[in-house]
Amino acid sequence: MRDRVGLLHQPHRDQLADFCDAVRTGRPPLVDGAAGRRAVAAVHAVYTSARTGRTVRLDDSGNPVQDTERNP
Repeated sequence: MRDRVGLLHQPHRDQLADFCDAVRTGRPPLVDGAAGRRAVAAVHAVYTSARTGRTVRLDDSGNPVQDTERNP
């Protein structure tokens, strides 16, 4: 299902259903908090890059990496 701007809702529903099932059964969810944090960090980096015109690099944990080279 898509909303009026075309966003898909099913992936979010599936993720929420998996999380609820994981809580009920005591298993780890398919997408854990660390993966969620990396996804949010990636989106934040995209917005920061668009706003500043500079490259934003992230490490494997989603933390910004200080660039030693100058961006144009």
